[in-house]
Amino acid sequence: MKEQIFKIFILFCFTNLQAQDKILESLPDNLKWNQTKANTDQLKNLLEKPLDLQEFKKLKLQKSNSGGGNSNKYLFKPNYNGFYYSYFFFPGFGEHGPRITTFKRGKEVGEYMESSEIFIQLSSDSRDSDLGKANILSFTQKQILENFGNNFIKKGSVIIYQHNKTLLIISLSNHWFKIVKLKRSYLSFNEIEAEKGLISYFD
Repeated sequence: MKEQIFKIFILFCFTNLQAQDKILESLPDNLKWNQTKANTDQLKNLLEKPLDLQEFKKLKLQKSNSGGGNSNKYLFKPNYNGFYYSYFFFPGFGEHGPRITTFKRGKEVGEYMESSEIFIQLSSDSRDSDLGKANILSFTQKQILENFGNNFIKKGSVIIYQHNKTLLIISLSNHWFKIVKLKRSYLSFNEIEAEKGLISYFD
C-alpha cells in the first residue's frame, strides 16, 4: 500500500513539473509588443553582450568546422569592410549544438583565436555550459519568465524578446534558440516572420 502511494506521489510530482514547464506554451498568441512593459536587467545584460567570443573559443580549443557565414539582409553589418564567418560542428555535438556567426574585419580569416571579429548571431539546439549566460536551453519555461520577464511576442510555441536591435528567439516545441543582432528593431511578429530564415535554427 505504501509503495502504491509513493508511486502515485512520484507520478503526481512528475506531472506537476511537466505542467509547470508548459507555462509559456499555454499562453495565447501575442503578435505585438506592449510598449508599457519593460525589459528585465537580465535580458538587457544577455542581449547587450550575449557571448564573449574569445573566452568561448578558449573553451573550445579543439576548434570547430568553420566557413563563410550567411549574409541575410536583416543582419547587423558594421560600418567597415569585412565578411560574415561561422563556427559550427563543435566537438561532442556533431551537427547539433552551437552555431556562431561573426563579422570579421578585412579580407583574411586569420587564426582561430584571432580577435578582430564581432558577434552577430548564435543559434543552438543543445545545451552547452560553455555558452555561460547564453545557455538558454538549460532554463525551464518558468526560469525564462523569471529571468527575462513578460515583455515578449509569441506565436504558437515561438516566443521572441527584443532589446537594442537584438532578438532572442526561443522555439519551445523544437528546442532551439537564436540570438541575433539586427539592422533595425521590429514592431510585430508578422514583421519578423516576413524575414526569410529569421525564425529558424539553421539560417
